[in-house]
Amino acid sequence: MNRILFPLLASALAVAAVPASAQEIDGVSVEIRTGGDDLRGNDDNAFASIWSYRSDGRQRGIRRQVNVSDRRIKDYTTTRVYFDTPDGTEVDDITLFILDVEGFSGGFDGDNWNVDAIRITAIKDGITVKEYMNEFANPLIRFTGDVHSYSRDLRVR
Repeated sequence: MNRILFPLLASALAVAAVPASAQEIDGVSVEIRTGGDDLRGNDDNAFASIWSYRSDGRQRGIRRQVNVSDRRIKDYTTTRVYFDTPDGTEVDDITLFILDVEGFSGGFDGDNWNVDAIRITAIKDGITVKEYMNEFANPLIRFTGDVHSYSRDLRVR
């Protein structure tokens, strides 16, 4: 087994055996595994967004910078981003994930970024109560001067 992806796969086995429907959550955790092409940072940055659509019709998006303070994300490293959710957010309210980049020109002297794995989980009291996504490929997504955004409907499993 690939020693690089093993932590993501092993953590998938630790999902709590708590019924997910109608369960309130504290937050959403996103793990992003960089592959063989780093994210340089500075003017080339990445952002993750989580969207919720509540049964009462309210929607909300939360956006966080993945490479905090415009820092470089090295090859073959995992970056974690945590989203606190508003009170009353239920596990099934989380519906959409977006990963996008800004400042990318791509090409030989521009930045490109390989994302090899993404794992997204719902958290309650420090415990994973639902896994929305756990996907990997080599690469799963390659951001370039032409590819700036990736989105995933989290209702589909």
